[in-house]
Amino acid sequence: MPCLDPVSQNLWGEAPWDELYVIPDRTGHVVAEHQAIVAAINDGDAVKAGQAMQAHLEAGMTMLIEYMANQKR
Repeated sequence: MPCLDPVSQNLWGEAPWDELYVIPDRTGHVVAEHQAIVAAINDGDAVKAGQAMQAHLEAGMTMLIEYMANQKR
């Protein structure tokens, strides 16, 4: 795996992995999101790769927040 920049390393280390792995349907979304990121990188489109990565992080955060809110009910 290529070296992650320091911001990505911090995000990776702080991610709530236990919760992320139990969110229903998240795995399918993650695969598609990663494919979009890799495709943009392969195309040499840094802007599109950055947008895909931002969308990936935001989707994960949104799904996690929704999942945790529903667990408290």
